[in-house]
Amino acid sequence: MKSICICCRGKSLRYIKNVPKVDSYILVNEFLGELDINGMKETLQNSYVFHLFNAWNYSNIIPHMIYNKFYTNFNVKKIVSPYIKETSPTEEYSIMGKDGKIPFEWYPEDLKPYLIYDENGKYKWDFPSCGNGAALYGAYHATDEIHIIGMDFYEDLQNCYASGVKMTDAGHDDMEMKKFLIEQTFLKFPNKKFYMYVVSNFTCDLDNVSVIRVNKDDLQWWEN
Repeated sequence: MKSICICCRGKSLRYIKNVPKVDSYILVNEFLGELDINGMKETLQNSYVFHLFNAWNYSNIIPHMIYNKFYTNFNVKKIVSPYIKETSPTEEYSIMGKDGKIPFEWYPEDLKPYLIYDENGKYKWDFPSCGNGAALYGAYHATDEIHIIGMDFYEDLQNCYASGVKMTDAGHDDMEMKKFLIEQTFLKFPNKKFYMYVVSNFTCDLDNVSVIRVNKDDLQWWEN
């Protein structure tokens, strides 16, 4: 595929209509109220969709998405685990889609060198957040363009989700997320172009990264 869009759940996701049409979309973790965002369903309709989610979501959220017919209403081509197979706390995910069981993929072994390695950690190979994992996965697969929206680094914990759902925990470490995104994704793929749509104060001066800052009143572009 030439282009992909990683869709996380932060407030910038409300501006999904500002993202140009791409070949595929990766949705990260829960996607329930997110489907009610203006333009979200239209964006995903007739598009190739990948869904990357962790074990907690598989047990607690995915059954609701199945009940709401998400996997049969949209063209979900692949389910992606955020875990390297040998470190996974679960068996492979099994979900039925339009054409039977949706193909499943463990997080690629080829990406081990890009991940945080900790022999004694909860997971031997890891990343700061599933959004980070999805961005790296997208950079690995897309040949030209990677668009990232909804990754706003938890700057407003009370109102950080585009769907209006309230944050129930402390969130991930925003500095670790930014560091990993820049050092293990943007810098590792210098010949690919990244477009980062944010409502946060995130900045990046790399030649292959454009930060697109969105808010209620305007759309500003920073082309590096």
